[in-house]
Amino acid sequence: RKTKLDDPRIVEVVVDALTRRTWTREDDLASDLKLSFKQTRKLLTYLEREKLVTRAHVKEKDRARAQALAERGIVGAPDVKKTVSWASLNYGRMLDVVRYRLHVMKKQARQRVDKGKIHEVYVCVGPREECGKTYSSLDAAMLLDPME
Repeated sequence: RKTKLDDPRIVEVVVDALTRRTWTREDDLASDLKLSFKQTRKLLTYLEREKLVTRAHVKEKDRARAQALAERGIVGAPDVKKTVSWASLNYGRMLDVVRYRLHVMKKQARQRVDKGKIHEVYVCVGPREECGKTYSSLDAAMLLDPME
């Protein structure tokens, strides 16, 4: 299932922010980028699905709640834990994904050329001795002089 992003350029901003940190909490990332938590979570889920980000969900002690209870004078309340999500770029897997996608693109391009969908033929009509010869689109590019 593809995720519709509001603005694809925001992905670049999130990836750039993640390159400057090793592991970061989603909440901290959202507040640093001045994005909503929901939007940040959506972007990180998209990047995780694209195999660019690794996320970890850890149960941590809710310090804010513990501090609020201590201020009220409530002692001995059970510790409340909340799940906190951490995110990090996975450079090794990112490299593998990019290599794989490039491989698939090259393979598809070769298949299109082999099937003849992109096969164009150029016929020489100039005054040279090569007149009447036919060239494929790949060969024709080599015949052009870039200095002209």
